[in-house]
Amino acid sequence: MGRFIFKKSQDKSPISLLNRSIGVFDWVVFFIIAIFCYLFFLHGDILCTAGSSISYLGGHITDFYEYNPENGVEIMNNYLPSTYILFAIWNIPIYLLNLVSCPVSFVEGVSFFVKMWYKALPVIFYIASGFLVYKIGEVLGFGFKKSKLLMFAFYTTPIAFFSPLIFGQYDSFTIFFVLLGTYYYFKDKAFKFVLFFGIAMTFKYFALLIFVPLLLLREKKILKIFLYSFLFLFPLSLEVLFYSDSKNFNIGVLGFKAANYLFKGELNLQYIHPSLFLIGWVFVLIFSYMKKFNGEDKTEFFRWAIYICNVVAFLTFGFSMWHPQWLIFMAPFLAMGAVINKNARLFFILDTVMFLVFVLLCVNLWRGSVDEHLLEKGFLSNFFNFDSNLIYSITDFSPGSGIDFCNWLFSCFFALLLAGAVFKHPKFTLLNFKEDLKDCGLVLRVRMASIVLFWIFPCLFCVFASISSGNSFFIKNTNYVASNGSVGLLTKKRDVSQVFTVPENINSLEELRVSFNTANRKNDCSIRISIVDLDEDKILFSEEYETYKFNNIIPTKFKLHGVRVLNGKKYSINFKMVDEEKENALTINKTLPKADKKYKDLKKLKVVYGGDFSVVDEEKQKCNLSLDILGKYV
Repeated sequence: MGRFIFKKSQDKSPISLLNRSIGVFDWVVFFIIAIFCYLFFLHGDILCTAGSSISYLGGHITDFYEYNPENGVEIMNNYLPSTYILFAIWNIPIYLLNLVSCPVSFVEGVSFFVKMWYKALPVIFYIASGFLVYKIGEVLGFGFKKSKLLMFAFYTTPIAFFSPLIFGQYDSFTIFFVLLGTYYYFKDKAFKFVLFFGIAMTFKYFALLIFVPLLLLREKKILKIFLYSFLFLFPLSLEVLFYSDSKNFNIGVLGFKAANYLFKGELNLQYIHPSLFLIGWVFVLIFSYMKKFNGEDKTEFFRWAIYICNVVAFLTFGFSMWHPQWLIFMAPFLAMGAVINKNARLFFILDTVMFLVFVLLCVNLWRGSVDEHLLEKGFLSNFFNFDSNLIYSITDFSPGSGIDFCNWLFSCFFALLLAGAVFKHPKFTLLNFKEDLKDCGLVLRVRMASIVLFWIFPCLFCVFASISSGNSFFIKNTNYVASNGSVGLLTKKRDVSQVFTVPENINSLEELRVSFNTANRKNDCSIRISIVDLDEDKILFSEEYETYKFNNIIPTKFKLHGVRVLNGKKYSINFKMVDEEKENALTINKTLPKADKKYKDLKKLKVVYGGDFSVVDEEKQKCNLSLDILGKYV
């Protein structure tokens, strides 16, 4: 009896309860987190892509890529027609209701309802992708229970969740058709496998990286390989041929430089620089073609197919720079590789660590864009002035900053992907795919909670901490809106300053944040920063700083300790080098204010920041220095 009572007590312990199988409660929690992120976070890219697709509904089909830049779309269209056609179909109700009747970009003139309508489409494809993951699990022989677990594991993979539900990107289009092709691949339906991968290729080129090794793993006849390759490229060829005469299509789509990221990781062999990704990928292709299987042992084939997808994921995102939304591409294969692995629990833990590294990379590499600013276009935009009042950033609480810190983070990310490429090898997989995963409930729940702990909570904390501080920006760094070069290298002989006017709600200066361009090096020199009352020619603040601690582009903070100023008066922030050499110097970027980004010709820009301006070598400039000034009313 004593043993029985002991076991019963153990089953009700907090750890045991948290480690129970995934159930209805977990799905409810997931949907609550998903709905919150759907309503509160959004990046501006989708507004440009979905907004420009309106041109198709206006009849601009053959001249789509030429028409948009001339009629309100400020960013060139970089995708093949498939993405815009899909959004155009989705936009039909918006167009008929006259909520958006002409091509638009970013947030101007777009209601919250329209933004959420745009975001709903990639979310729907994300949900549908999860259903396909479930169906793939059934084909692989997981059974009903484990296929549901696989679907949950995909949905709650933080880097996959991030793309449609936080960032609001549409890479879920690609992954949906890739998974549809993968489903038919495992069902041995060659034509449908090739066709759907071909359609996926018209959204993002990542489909090619998985398609070729999977094709070579199954098909060994050269003639059929060429035939299937032709079919795969057919949808892409149709779209390219249709717009081949379009200058903007050739520049914006075929010349889109993001596709070259794959080849930036190189070996330095003095005269030549071979691509690390290409070396690895070609090796995978050769291996896939040479690998032979017993025709009756489907499970062994499934093991190797999933493993090769994980290796391709490592090569793609380990040896190249990526954008945050792209990582959804590898998520279903990471999940599949984990649930058939003897060390599934460890891989779910590594997913959590990977998300933490991912968040730190994003907020440091894309400060002011992929951080708490993703709240700027969501529900809170109706109640909070992000331009003036968001004074805290996640990077303020980051354990490090700068290019060295980002290099360290990317090295960790590389190692985490490498672990999957090594330890998801078929020899580490379960003999029976139906075998239940033991002790994985807790780590899956922690992994899902990491979305809240590492992203949602820090973003909301920045907003509420900013509200409670009472401080606000009256000049805001616009480096991410419109860059106009730099002021050139700062030297002892040059004078650079920013003139600003103090608004009514400010009478104390608390902090200055300057985006220096350090050329990604440690500059061993000193700079003096001063604040001058221009009317009285009086220095209110003056400090000297060593520049070796300054980070490239990421704003460097300077405490002003409550410099008292008067409303309506003009002041100047002066930057003067104390000692330097041209090979050991830095500069400051120049920017246009957000409100005036519509001016493409600087000669037409007469008023900047309500009459404020920068001065370089005693000449008044029609732009500002890339800096923030934080003040408050005392």
